[in-house]
Amino acid sequence: MVRVTPRQKDMLDAIRDLTVDGVSPTYEQLRVRLGIASKSGVCRMVDALERQGYVRRVPFARQTLEVVAAPRMHGNDLTSRLRGLTDEAFAGVLEAISEEIARRAGSPA
Repeated sequence: MVRVTPRQKDMLDAIRDLTVDGVSPTYEQLRVRLGIASKSGVCRMVDALERQGYVRRVPFARQTLEVVAAPRMHGNDLTSRLRGLTDEAFAGVLEAISEEIARRAGSPA
């Protein structure tokens, strides 16, 4: 599979987050969530993700987008996401990492 862009990754995350009881979000919900100007922009992005094998549409049914593969990101996605965190959120991430390192080392945090 080809790698997805950060924007496509955001789309996949939004589809996962907004899917409730097997009902995927509408294009309008995705448009609003991602700040896309039009539903046709959402459609183009979903079409690209479908061609790349990351989502699947169930034929002859509405609201049936399904994320079927985890994306591989271009560049260093972790670094770009860390840069976007608030100081408080970043401190929380550092604390969680420190706790996980201590757990793996077998010592208390």
